[in-house]
Amino acid sequence: MTAISVRVTKSAPPHLIPNGGRIHCAGGRDGNDVDRRTGGADMADWIWEILRYVAAWGGTGLVIWFWYWMFSNIGTF
Repeated sequence: MTAISVRVTKSAPPHLIPNGGRIHCAGGRDGNDVDRRTGGADMADWIWEILRYVAAWGGTGLVIWFWYWMFSNIGTF
């Protein structure tokens, strides 16, 4: 995700200032800063990738099972 740049003025209330009220020169971030806006999105991406992996292998397994079943029962139709 790309961060949205926000212009901060000294008159802004602390709860509206990004980075917990710390103002950085030229919008930079310090090493201890955590991007809290992507915490949930990162977890959702992680879960989504697991679901994609499971779905891909599950679908592959179903196709293999179907063709195994078809060819093993071909004389019974």
